[in-house]
Amino acid sequence: MEFESVKCDRCGSLCPAYYSLSSKTKALWVQCKKCGNHAVLYQSGLNLPWKPSKSFIREVGKDEAMKLAKEAESNGGKITSRSDIRIPGANQPERSNPAKSGKAIFYCDAGTKNNGQFGKQKTIVVVTDEDRKILVEEWVGDKTNNEGELIAITSAAKIAPRESVVFSDSELAVKWVNLQYGTKIDRLKPLIYDAIMAIKKKNITVEWISREKNFAGHHIEEKYSL
Repeated sequence: MEFESVKCDRCGSLCPAYYSLSSKTKALWVQCKKCGNHAVLYQSGLNLPWKPSKSFIREVGKDEAMKLAKEAESNGGKITSRSDIRIPGANQPERSNPAKSGKAIFYCDAGTKNNGQFGKQKTIVVVTDEDRKILVEEWVGDKTNNEGELIAITSAAKIAPRESVVFSDSELAVKWVNLQYGTKIDRLKPLIYDAIMAIKKKNITVEWISREKNFAGHHIEEKYSL
């Protein structure tokens, strides 16, 4: 089968590309000879191959992952053979349009190994700009994923200019820092406070974005399989 090429949004070259299949996200990757392999904004309906992510292979097994990737490839990204595999993305609502905001835009996310196993957790925090440049990539130690998401928002706010927009795919973290939701977990309270102070200091807006459009999340999944 002959697949189409996708324009690299960094250098403008037409490049081979593929969809990455995961139970957490859909992603579109361009394989540019000049700019390297990097995620671009997800587009549905392209005639491209599908490849299972490393985390998806671990989740369902290599043979099953390859079979489901082929199914997605021939079925427009849909999985119908298994009811327990839900691939989010196509119909998730966005709460804003980053491309039209007119403000500096940042994406943040956290990934955690052994989440909830205190003493064994390892959490990575990543922040990117709207060109997908990695601005922060830091292991923050034995933190839960929720703690990591809050640290990621604080990290983004600290490096962002005034009145920027920071996007996170953690609905809980976004609600916490926007004072829309409280928590009784003591270890989260100082992290929520730090994030609130960091965004208030620069009048930064923190909003939710779906995982499929979070470039920081793409980087974590591809590099660390989290």
